[in-house]
Formats: sequence, structure tokens, C-alpha cells
Amino acid sequence: MTPKSTSLVPVSWCDKFARSAMVEGETMNGKQDDKHKRQRGAMALLAAFTVLAMIAFAAIVADVGYMLVTKTELQNVALWDSRSVLMNL
Repeated sequence: MTPKSTSLVPVSWCDKFARSAMVEGETMNGKQDDKHKRQRGAMALLAAFTVLAMIAFAAIVADVGYMLVTKTELQNVALWDSRSVLMNL
């Protein structure tokens, strides 16, 4: 008697699935080549600079907003001061 195969799936189907699952530039064991590693590193660097730029713009918006509020408060103080001077004349 020959031993029965424990695999329920034919080997040819497994081979086709393994070949179709491979991505261009990827080897059979799943490791990527250097080009894809460099691209992934470049994308991480680009994402880091994008986050940094967004934080810088948020800081600028906060500073400009504070400047405008301060300007409005100073204008109100000057207006009320001038009105009090006119009332005392």
C-alpha cells in the first residue's frame, strides 16, 4: 500500500496560487528587492516632511489668529479711551 497524501489541494493549484500572489520585484520567499525598499523609505520621509509642514502651517495660523485678536482688542481700548476723553470735555 502506498501512503495517502495529507494534502487536500493538488500541488499544481498551489503552484499557480504562489505564482499569482507574487508581486513584481518580489522573490518566492516574500523578500522585496532594493528598489522597493528605497521607495518605501522615500515615502516614509515624504510623509514625515508633510506632517512637519502641516504642523508649521497650524502654528502660523495660530500666531496670525492671536495677532488679529490682539489688534482688535487694542483698537477697542483706543476707541473707548477716545470716547472717555470726549465725555470729560
